[in-house]
Amino acid sequence: EFRRVLFRSWLLVLAGMQSSSPQKYGRSASSLFGWGVLFIAVGGALFLAGISLLYSLVVVLIALAALAIFAALRRK
Repeated sequence: EFRRVLFRSWLLVLAGMQSSSPQKYGRSASSLFGWGVLFIAVGGALFLAGISLLYSLVVVLIALAALAIFAALRRK
């Protein structure tokens, strides 16, 4: 389980590193950040699935809402 958390956190670190030196055809920092947040939300939902499926659904919906707000603010 720790390796999965470390991998998801590493995506967020890569997003921060990518923003300082973007590549022409590489993924953008916001794309890496979005995937990191989505992976963390799915991992949290799988962890909470043992407790309640409702909590899992709430975690995924909150993450999707946060990504939608982030994308809307980025385009503004």
